[in-house]
Amino acid sequence: MAMDIDCVFHLAANPDIRLGTRITDTDLKQGTVATYNILEAMRVNGVKNIAFASSSVVYGEDAPLPTPESHGPCMPISLYGA
Repeated sequence: MAMDIDCVFHLAANPDIRLGTRITDTDLKQGTVATYNILEAMRVNGVKNIAFASSSVVYGEDAPLPTPESHGPCMPISLYGA
């Protein structure tokens, strides 16, 4: 199957962040492994660009609102934010 795909928009993630703190392999499976599968499919099909959406969870609990781009270091409180 020939495809003309310039970019993959990766927006998928575990919607239940609290679940990932109780059942920690949730974020491993729905985050890390799923992202690996996306990247591997892109590699096999010659897709070179990805737009990856992160989450405010990477900043941890003490991030100021609104959070400036320069805020850091990131202090995630779960595997979801890591």
